Amino acid sequence: MTELAERARRDFEIRVRMKAELDAEQRAAISPERRAALGLTEEHFRQAEEHLGMMQALDRERLEQGINYFSTFSLDILEAFLTDLNQGGPFAKAHSLDSRIGTAGFIPQSHQHGLQGFLATYRHYYVDERYIRDYLTFRPADPKIIRLTWEALGLKAPTGLTETADRLHSGAKIGRLLLVSQALHSTQYEYATRNLETTGYSRGDEIEERTRHLRWMSPGFAKYILKRNPDDQALARKLTGRRKDLFSLTLEGVSEERFLRMLAFFTSTAYPGW
Repeated sequence: MTELAERARRDFEIRVRMKAELDAEQRAAISPERRAALGLTEEHFRQAEEHLGMMQALDRERLEQGINYFSTFSLDILEAFLTDLNQGGPFAKAHSLDSRIGTAGFIPQSHQHGLQGFLATYRHYYVDERYIRDYLTFRPADPKIIRLTWEALGLKAPTGLTETADRLHSGAKIGRLLLVSQALHSTQYEYATRNLETTGYSRGDEIEERTRHLRWMSPGFAKYILKRNPDDQALARKLTGRRKDLFSLTLEGVSEERFLRMLAFFTSTAYPGW
């Protein structure tokens, strides 16, 4: 944990320095005439620097809280995370964590939160240490499916999908559930966004508006997949029948052809480890 904490703090300080250098360059590039026209005074710059300092102090505090929380994780989780990070493994790649981050001489991408941002916000986005183990066990295409499946199966810490696979079901069944749910989501997502004409930030907002209501995992759906283990064709027929509220899921744009095509794609690219 010591190495991880030091790298995260180093990552943060590098970003602080990069921000200061960028601000200085931008400030120097503004001519006196342009400053006067914009009403930019020395007091304006002083207040901006003071506000930035306050925000960075808050970010530093959040980082330390994240480090303290991460330090409560079990040794096997910490070792798995650090090994994956150092090797540029699947978890690191999926979460935009460069293996060189926080090491001497490495300049991070300013638009990414990096290691310091990951540790500072981990508890908010991923809840607890189960997430790391479950991701490395199943490596789903969309990490959000892990928390949704916890909720659907009623799993509480410290029990995650990995433990559930070992005790109640199997890795293959849990993996199949994740694949089917991901295919269902992607089928609807593709349908909802295929005719977008907007670009830039507006495009992102429109995608969010069109897809935020999609439901692609539920307790009833999870129970059906795990207990009945339907084959692809039977599942496609089930999801495209008359009941549009089946399992409390959304089924917008879900035809047999679209769903089977998406399921075949995710199955062909799935992690084979389980």
